[in-house]
Amino acid sequence: MPRPLNSFEEANTEFLERIRVDYGYLQPTENGLSNSIIDATQEFRDFLQPAIHEYDEQPWDGKTNGRRLPASIILGGNTVDLPKANLYRARTRGDRRIWFPGIPRYVGGGETLLTLWLNDRFWLLNASRLEFDASPALSFVLQNHVTLTRGDGSLGRPDSFWGGAETDRTALRKVRAEQAHLRQHLLQGRAHGRCSICAAELPARLLVAGHIKPRSRCSENERLDYLSAAMLVCNLGCDALFEWGYIVVDGAGIVRPARAPETLAVKASVDALLGRTCLAFNAHTSVNFATHASLNL
Repeated sequence: MPRPLNSFEEANTEFLERIRVDYGYLQPTENGLSNSIIDATQEFRDFLQPAIHEYDEQPWDGKTNGRRLPASIILGGNTVDLPKANLYRARTRGDRRIWFPGIPRYVGGGETLLTLWLNDRFWLLNASRLEFDASPALSFVLQNHVTLTRGDGSLGRPDSFWGGAETDRTALRKVRAEQAHLRQHLLQGRAHGRCSICAAELPARLLVAGHIKPRSRCSENERLDYLSAAMLVCNLGCDALFEWGYIVVDGAGIVRPARAPETLAVKASVDALLGRTCLAFNAHTSVNFATHASLNL
């Protein structure tokens, strides 16, 4: 059984969740690495299906006849192209497996390997060693390859993927199962809506359900409390500024500054919002806004 993520790895997964980048989770073993085998767990197969790969449609042909897909690994300051990944079913029992040639140079047994799928290529991240939010190479890859592929505020996952299942599919990787339902609740079937922070009237494709209190700090019940969990916020800047703590909402529902802007461009974006009344502030959401403020002031 894979071990639970440690605090460093959790911080890395939360970084990807904040920017709504979907990822796959693998934890190779020493024995597997020495034998060029990584088991494609159900968790990882959920990430692959249906857009990337369907193991159930693949014959038990072994590694020789596996499906090859491009792969690169992201390091702190650069990326390295690897030989193509091999997705295959073992001949004897049909075990679902994946192998990234060259990966033992970058990942040890028991370490956490996260996979992104961007522009028809696997991008690998060692979540046990690399600090994601401090990696220039990861920042470069995301800036050049991440585009919103759907109008629902998520990357590459239709609403039907989430269904009505519990918000945490496993204790290892949190998936935002409630995200689509929160957004549907906030939009109420409308094709347009107003951003709770800047008040701009925008098409639904530019609005997301942004958690007020960080999702990682919410209990299961809090995540499903649609009256207080989230607000409708635009992905033209307001969502990121709030998520990263550059702005907070005070006890009167007014947008205030918090985290110090690092650049003039960020400062200008923050200044344009200060003093506005948050449209989502009410008796139900006030406690979560206060929690968000306390974490960022």
